[in-house]
Amino acid sequence: MIKNCVAVLDVGSSKITVLVGQRGVNDTITERFVTKNEYSGFAEGKFFDIAELETAVASAIKSVCAALKTTVGEITVCVPGAFVRLENRKYKIVFGKKKKITDDDKEDLFDAGQDLVETEGYEVINRSEIYFALDDNKKVFDPVGRASAMLGGYINYTLCEKYFIDTFRNALKKAGVTTVNFVFDTLAESLYLFDSRRRETPSLIIDSGYITTTASIVLGGGVVAKHSEDFGGGLIAYRIVKTFGIAPDVADSLQRIINLSLARQSGQTYKIETKNGYEEYLAEEINSAATEEIDLYLDNLEAFIAENIHKVNGGFGIYLTGGGLSYIRGIKEYISARLGLPVEIVKPKLPSYGKTEETSYYAALDYALNEQEKKKKGFLGFFRK
Repeated sequence: MIKNCVAVLDVGSSKITVLVGQRGVNDTITERFVTKNEYSGFAEGKFFDIAELETAVASAIKSVCAALKTTVGEITVCVPGAFVRLENRKYKIVFGKKKKITDDDKEDLFDAGQDLVETEGYEVINRSEIYFALDDNKKVFDPVGRASAMLGGYINYTLCEKYFIDTFRNALKKAGVTTVNFVFDTLAESLYLFDSRRRETPSLIIDSGYITTTASIVLGGGVVAKHSEDFGGGLIAYRIVKTFGIAPDVADSLQRIINLSLARQSGQTYKIETKNGYEEYLAEEINSAATEEIDLYLDNLEAFIAENIHKVNGGFGIYLTGGGLSYIRGIKEYISARLGLPVEIVKPKLPSYGKTEETSYYAALDYALNEQEKKKKGFLGFFRK
């Protein structure tokens, strides 16, 4: 791999994306190369076609190597919520006397609590803090440099299904990649989208794709709870197909131009170009079918919020990203009215224009670059001892 660059692989519900980049000026991200390969995706936590997936992965890696005239020896895979299990534990370590807390102490705390969450069929891929606690029982988000005789915390462990890990390790090994790391996409997104001060209050991130959507409550450096289900732009299109009996490609085109504010304006139509010319559909009817599907999802989301809101203090804002819902005009206002919470659409923080569908893989790239920097500091610190 080119010096100071990292590679990430984003597993979308309809595309495999491989992105190579490096850190730019003022802590920005500089993209060196990106390639996308469509595949049939997954549902209910299973890939439809493993052989097709392996072909898409191999093709993406081959494109990177050819374009950049390099090899890819290490890559970070962005894991969708459908393959993730969260285990959050309160744990503490006691020092015996007051001392200044270090980064090593944080790692010792994570190590000590990990034995509680090891589960057959899963592998711990990420561990981070929701918050820390010191011996005065005060909750803090950054304990380093503070004096305390103990270090406790509410620790977030992300476990990934071995099925997913084995699938991608095997696919990437065949493509010549020897080192594979994993990160839960929402964890990477929360660390990328929000600064440390913003993460001191809880937020709900909804990452909606074509056929899968994950909603996660995030706080501090961790994920408090998550809800994943088969829902997205593709399911809205399928509802339109079932309701009106029209061709799937026409329904897919319709769901991409929906404007929910038109439902209140009688006679408004959507015009779609087909191989037989233009076809028109009443906006009110198409919107009605779309919102039936959206409402089913929001019913489940309301139940998830009600079940988990006690885990954080107070309410939270909702942040919508991904390509499944965020392009629907009026969706922000629609969700806000249904849930009674403010909704904001978020996208990558790039010098040039960033799209909401790109949030997960730019977040993964930012995460991988931060991990690269940590390794460098650890390596240099070893020789300074």
